[in-house]
Amino acid sequence: MPNPKTRYHTKATAIMVLGSEPLRFKIVRFSERKSAHIMYKCEIYYNVRCEIFDSETWAWKEENDIRLPYGVYFSNSNHPSVASACGKLYWLLSDNQIFVFDLNNESWKIFSLPKSLCEKDIHHQLVEYEGRLGLVSMGKDEDCLALWVMKEFGKIKVWGKRLEISMEDIREREYHTCPTAFCNADVAIFKGFSRMMFYNFQNHKNSKDVPLKLPFLYARDVFSLQSDFEDANFCWN
Repeated sequence: MPNPKTRYHTKATAIMVLGSEPLRFKIVRFSERKSAHIMYKCEIYYNVRCEIFDSETWAWKEENDIRLPYGVYFSNSNHPSVASACGKLYWLLSDNQIFVFDLNNESWKIFSLPKSLCEKDIHHQLVEYEGRLGLVSMGKDEDCLALWVMKEFGKIKVWGKRLEISMEDIREREYHTCPTAFCNADVAIFKGFSRMMFYNFQNHKNSKDVPLKLPFLYARDVFSLQSDFEDANFCWN
């Protein structure tokens, strides 16, 4: 497949399958322009280039730029965290807002987290949980993990705490760990320094460790792939 304009520094990227018969997918890529900040309606914005690859046309196209508020960036730009839920892609921004991109109609919007989830020294991670957008939060001491799940009622977004677990057992096996994804309603995947850990938080037991080998020696180099549980047979011409 053709490359996008890779001379521009990538800030975030994601892929989503829109159909299987025939297979159709889109890739969205956000990159930094040479002039990163612009003035628009007397306000300064962080200007981000938006490019989309559509498997139907087998080509990249450039959309209108994304204008983020001044001083706001995609969180953790080296390995941006993206979650897919309800047919949309979600990124956490640096100011505790969430950037939403809908690949079906190629539109975007931004909404804020509740103030109760925006306290200082709390690490947030977006995840998909049972088809909904979830937010994992850990305090400064990282001794407790909480999962919040969002429900939408029209334009109203309601966050409810689904569970809270102690990180003590996980830290005993490997101290430097962080949540990555949920396999199902009971099992979460954690990244360690050199292993992946599957943890059942209903019975508070570590169900499986997966040591990493070359070339994937470090867990930070492993990324989750969200999929359904149905077999798919692809035929290529």
